[in-house]
Amino acid sequence: DVAGKVIVLESPGGAVDAGLALGRAFRRLNVTVTVGQTVMLPPDASGEQRASYSPKAICASMCPFVLLGGARRHVPPEARILVHQIWPGAARADSTAAIYAAQHVAGLLRATSEIARYTVDMGGEIELFDLSMRIPPWEDLRVLTNIEVQRTRLNTIDTPFPSSDTEVSAPPGVLPPTGGQIVIGGEDMALTPPNKRPTNMVFQSYAVFPHMTVADNVAY
Repeated sequence: DVAGKVIVLESPGGAVDAGLALGRAFRRLNVTVTVGQTVMLPPDASGEQRASYSPKAICASMCPFVLLGGARRHVPPEARILVHQIWPGAARADSTAAIYAAQHVAGLLRATSEIARYTVDMGGEIELFDLSMRIPPWEDLRVLTNIEVQRTRLNTIDTPFPSSDTEVSAPPGVLPPTGGQIVIGGEDMALTPPNKRPTNMVFQSYAVFPHMTVADNVAY
């Protein structure tokens, strides 16, 4: 079950219909989508499967539109987003010399219209569609800048793997841990009373006065 989970995406692209269908499935499943690579690691002691994540990856052609389907989207600075026009697969190898029938033209118009509508439906900026349609298949794919990635709303969150409240609140004893260890200075303090731990926790949005310095807040 991938509903609500994080999907790590790397792809050179693919068919328009399949890409749009996958993006819509991501949205229905309320998943977070990020660009990167996963490397499977040996299972841990409990047998649970593990993997490492690398942000160095490429998302090209239809891949950015699949990414747009994520309910939450993250493009790390190390990743590269590349776009270009869609084109009939059979003519892509030598697009300037190919002969195109009327059905090819009609198919391209239908597909571009669907991509434009999909972009808007998914909450993206139409600039993403415009940038893609300006690059013909006989030119190199266009790399989006970090500013363009933000502006087209391919990136909507700062991190795909946010810390949970338990991870923040368990070390000082605000919440009890449900498992594992709380190691501070090499000592497991999971069972140590909060007032005996060398930690403190301050909810800044509630407890810190913005008009005072750090020293004044502590003194107060």
